[in-house]
Amino acid sequence: RPDGSVDYVNPRFTEFTGRPAHEASLPGSPVLHPDDSPSVRTAWVSALAAGRAFAAEYRMRGADGSWRWFAARALPARGPEGAVRRWIGAATDVTDLIAAREALQIQVLAEANARAEAVANANLLAVSEERFRRFGSASPDVLWITEATSNRIEYVSPAFERIWGASTSVLMADPALWTRMIHPEDRQRAEQARAATPGADSTELEYRVIRGNGQERWIRDRAFPIADATGKPYARGGIARDVTEAKAAEARQRLLIGELNHRVKNTLATVHSLSLQTARGHMAAASLAPAPREAAGVAGGPLVRFVLDLQARIMALSRTHDLLTATTWQGATLRETVRSALNPWLPGRAEETSRITFGGPGAWLAPKQALGLALALHELATNAAKHGGLSVAEGRVSVRWKRRDDGAVRLCWQEIGGPAVTPPTRRGFGTRLLERGLAGELGNGATVFLDYPPTGFIARIDFMPPFDVVHDHAEQEGSAA
Repeated sequence: RPDGSVDYVNPRFTEFTGRPAHEASLPGSPVLHPDDSPSVRTAWVSALAAGRAFAAEYRMRGADGSWRWFAARALPARGPEGAVRRWIGAATDVTDLIAAREALQIQVLAEANARAEAVANANLLAVSEERFRRFGSASPDVLWITEATSNRIEYVSPAFERIWGASTSVLMADPALWTRMIHPEDRQRAEQARAATPGADSTELEYRVIRGNGQERWIRDRAFPIADATGKPYARGGIARDVTEAKAAEARQRLLIGELNHRVKNTLATVHSLSLQTARGHMAAASLAPAPREAAGVAGGPLVRFVLDLQARIMALSRTHDLLTATTWQGATLRETVRSALNPWLPGRAEETSRITFGGPGAWLAPKQALGLALALHELATNAAKHGGLSVAEGRVSVRWKRRDDGAVRLCWQEIGGPAVTPPTRRGFGTRLLERGLAGELGNGATVFLDYPPTGFIARIDFMPPFDVVHDHAEQEGSAA
């Protein structure tokens, strides 16, 4: 009717809702979903007032209690005078259509989001690649990436042309150029390293390359695996650095150190010769000069003993100097320092039995510690040979060291089987060296304890080594080994 009340509805309303036909009137129908009723009321009242077409979508409750979507349309039917005489409309079940529409909207939204994400990722990738290329262009080192299995070069930075002296475009077209430019003596080693599996750990290799003009360049090349998002290696990357100047500096340093060591050795030899020649002159003047060949074994007056003692101390310094030269004066192991200092008293042939045994855990000495300890051990052995455990055939010496709980080393010198010991009444050079000088050479906290029990002299030396060196096992005792 013109006022909006329903005077006819087909049987389909009752079939669907299970409600009488008069309850079909909008907008107060009890079958209308409460959430949709306000918007339907507004649209229906507006259409009635203006006499224009009505359209709305809303849910109606079925007889089974379910809710379904309907699309309602109504048009006004006017009389000759133009007044609305009837409203003719229909409500169509569009539940499936709306579900499809919503699914399509979700799909369209998801695709739009995916496209937006793809564009964003592409932009980020472009920025990342540009950043990488700028970094590669500015880097003085060669950055490179190869395909995992074929070693096909995917990227090489411009520094390659400066260091290798060859074009990057030629290298990209002919990857074997890289290998051909490696020095023949280094080529096999470099090929083996580059043939590593994609997932291999990082490796570092040094090799030489020969440029087109014949110039050699030293390269330090560090390679590492590159994995995808799943963690599977798909390529290998690397950084190749020109270390030619560093190698040259190392060679110059070795040459200078070698020359310095040679000159120090010559200086020690000169001091040794000067002291010997000076002593011979004084002995000749005093009619005490022995023949040169006999000087090392003669027993004589104070001047002769002075010469022999000075010679022995200089030679002890020289042996320790040789030991430190082998490590470019970085230090020496405690075991090798003990062996070097006691070398004159150790057996010269394998079948001989040593009267000195030594051993203990691995420990490293700073150069100053090695020199000081070597002189001290030399003095201890010299005194033992003159008056103590090495002065009689049945005597022997034990040198043992161990780690204390605080990390310090305790070295114990013990003489066994020698003459009965009495405390000295006079402090000679060796005693003064041990009591006053050695602790200072060994560093802060070092202590030296000398004991004179009748059964044999004992010296206990405690000091802190600069740092530890890893050993596979504790050093074994022995003197001839």
